[in-house]
Amino acid sequence: VNQSQANWLGCSHPADLTGKTDHDFFDREHSDQALEDEKQIMETGKPIVGYVEREQLPGGEEAWVLTTKMPFRDRAGSIIGTFGISNDVSELVRAQQMLERERNILRALIDSFPDHIYIKDSEGRFMVVNKAFARFVGEGDPEKVLGQTDEDFFPLDLVQAYKDEDRSVLETGEALMNKEGTRLTRDGEERIVVITKVPLPDEGGEPYAIVGMNRDVTETRRAREAQVRVQRQLDEIINNSPAVVYLKDVAGRYLLVNRRFQTLFHLERDEIIGKTDSDIFAPEVARAFRENDELVVKEGEAIQVEEIAPQDDEDHTYVSAKFPLRDLSGGIYAVGGVSTDITDRKRQEVALKELNAELLEANENLQAAQEQLIQAEKMESVGRLAAGVAHEVKNPLAMISMGLD
Repeated sequence: VNQSQANWLGCSHPADLTGKTDHDFFDREHSDQALEDEKQIMETGKPIVGYVEREQLPGGEEAWVLTTKMPFRDRAGSIIGTFGISNDVSELVRAQQMLERERNILRALIDSFPDHIYIKDSEGRFMVVNKAFARFVGEGDPEKVLGQTDEDFFPLDLVQAYKDEDRSVLETGEALMNKEGTRLTRDGEERIVVITKVPLPDEGGEPYAIVGMNRDVTETRRAREAQVRVQRQLDEIINNSPAVVYLKDVAGRYLLVNRRFQTLFHLERDEIIGKTDSDIFAPEVARAFRENDELVVKEGEAIQVEEIAPQDDEDHTYVSAKFPLRDLSGGIYAVGGVSTDITDRKRQEVALKELNAELLEANENLQAAQEQLIQAEKMESVGRLAAGVAHEVKNPLAMISMGLD
């Protein structure tokens, strides 16, 4: 052995290794395998070239060596042993293992992304794609996409636009950031995507490929459009409602009011939002409103109450339906209200009560008059009866008188 081998095995001089075997320095598994390899070389005369093997050094340290073992011959050409050269490649193997781990991490990372990630060379051939991209183009295995181009998956009228984007990124070295476009699946379904493409430089700093990422925002865009549509419908309903509609947080600050609220109290929206009832109404009115709001928050149930609010030169009566609004965890974060002006109805109720009282009085008067008429009718009947009786008595009396005469 040479001095380097002696040092590597922890010996001070090569002579210290003479007559020793691998079993004196390595574990049994490694030593047995080494012996078998050397026997095979001596039996067949075939060398083992460039073999990377793991070794456990006497101090317990793990090492990797690149070994070449050849048959050792005498002058007559007979194999009398083996000759070997071993290079310590532990750092290289560790670096390779680290690179492999990083590659696996990167692979797992890009495959976990829902975005379509890919790398294309200057000819437009796919060098790397993730699983999401493979699924988008109708392939289950990303490896099947490698080496292919956009022409293999997309319509030709769209492919030219993709090529123009790629060429611009490669020629200018400037990234294409968050450009909205469309992509067609293999089934012909149109999807809305946000496209990002950046140049990938070589060792000299020259772009030789592009890294692309397409984020499918179709569902997000549709959900946003649906949300905007619903919000507009809700705004139209609220703002065209004859009732006063409002929303306050638990501290009593206004979050939303409808157009009717603004019109009745002659206020603009920015004069209301973020303010409390104390900033808008008289103290006694604001206090009554706040008490009802706090009752809703405390009880956690909807209530219906009558409230008085000033309007122009007089007070108006409102029937207010107030209810709690809850977040996803069930906590109350706001109080909503719908207040309907019932002032005219109240006036009509008072008028109806007064009219009813007058009708009751008139009815009582009529009943009294009726009783008087009945009494008068009775007296008249008695008078007629008396006159009839007198007449009936007078006639025979007259005859008797005439007879007497």
